[in-house]
Amino acid sequence: MGPRLAFGLGSTWLVALLLGCSWLRSCAGDEAWAAKLDHGNFKGFPTFSEADDLLEGWLRAHPNELRKERIGASYEGRRLDAYVLTAKGEPDRPQILFTALMHAREPASLTVVLYIMGNLLELYSQRDPLAVYAVENRELWFIPFVNPDGYIANQKSGRPGVRKNGRPTCANKMNSGVDINRNFAVAWKAGTFPACDEEYQGKEPFSEPETKALKELCDRNAFKAAMNFHAFGSMLTHPYNWAPTAQKAKLDKLDDDVIFNELQAVFKFDKFGPAIRTVGYTAPGESDDWFYGAKGIISMSPEVGPESGGFFPPASAIAGIDSRNFARAMHLVAKSGLQLGTSWRHLLPGLGAASNRAVLELTLKNSGLSTSAGDALAVAVAGLSEGSAAPGVAVLSGASAGAALP
Repeated sequence: MGPRLAFGLGSTWLVALLLGCSWLRSCAGDEAWAAKLDHGNFKGFPTFSEADDLLEGWLRAHPNELRKERIGASYEGRRLDAYVLTAKGEPDRPQILFTALMHAREPASLTVVLYIMGNLLELYSQRDPLAVYAVENRELWFIPFVNPDGYIANQKSGRPGVRKNGRPTCANKMNSGVDINRNFAVAWKAGTFPACDEEYQGKEPFSEPETKALKELCDRNAFKAAMNFHAFGSMLTHPYNWAPTAQKAKLDKLDDDVIFNELQAVFKFDKFGPAIRTVGYTAPGESDDWFYGAKGIISMSPEVGPESGGFFPPASAIAGIDSRNFARAMHLVAKSGLQLGTSWRHLLPGLGAASNRAVLELTLKNSGLSTSAGDALAVAVAGLSEGSAAPGVAVLSGASAGAALP
């Protein structure tokens, strides 16, 4: 019996301890692209065309790491594009999905997603070790515009308040449309909201081309986790958002409660839990509920930006919103794969008074959402060397050592 290998729920990511914590801070060295996120022509935010130009520039500059995939079209016929960030190499990497602008009047969600993409690409080009680890060991999917029709309608309006998509549902154009985030199949119910209500759910689940595109994307991929960014308020909502009580919002697996609680311990949002706890109302037909309930994805909706700023906070607040949520997103990127933590303890005293040897039990815990590849791990312990011991006990002493784990 060699050193013990245990997979359970811990809280430490071993690679982060070894390589540093560069993605737990804002690291944008090239301010040219970052400035476009808070110096745009839409109340400080980028317009649709300005954001598209930025994305096209990244595609040209990073052809080996970033690609664009069309996933559908909006109600008014605009392209729905996903951007896939991953280095060429091994297939079957853990996949993570990030979306923005499910609600068109929430532009902070857009800049957060764009900042995650831009900062990660820049750090990778600088060979930042944690960015290299993320890009070469994960497959990150970004959908900056889930609702392009509504965003462009807001650009054209003197009072940008459009929340829903472009489908005409009532005479007042500002109140028309289907709420994309009420059009998913879990707990969807006809007649919940009238057609002019801002939460109108549509005529049936996935009636809208935008939600249908997301469904089909999830059907042909195996996302481990998803962040659907919204604004505003410092809140993290997670399933089940349709539930009228905390008891009915109970998750499918006990371990999933542990995962969400561990994420919140790192994210530190002011409010946390299902919708009934955070926003004080229920959300039938909501995206996270379907991602989690139908697909088993650890899915959540960060509500970003200060309560005081409303849907359009001042441009001076955008950079802080973006950088804070970059750190949160990168923690989820780490957790979506193998996330190792270690612990050890003495099992036996040293082998004689003059001996510098000791017997230790080393435990590795996986707090990530994926297992390791292969049947064995190799463990190296710096400052020690392998020695002899009683049968079934691995003893390490001296300068350096390594032990294979079955």
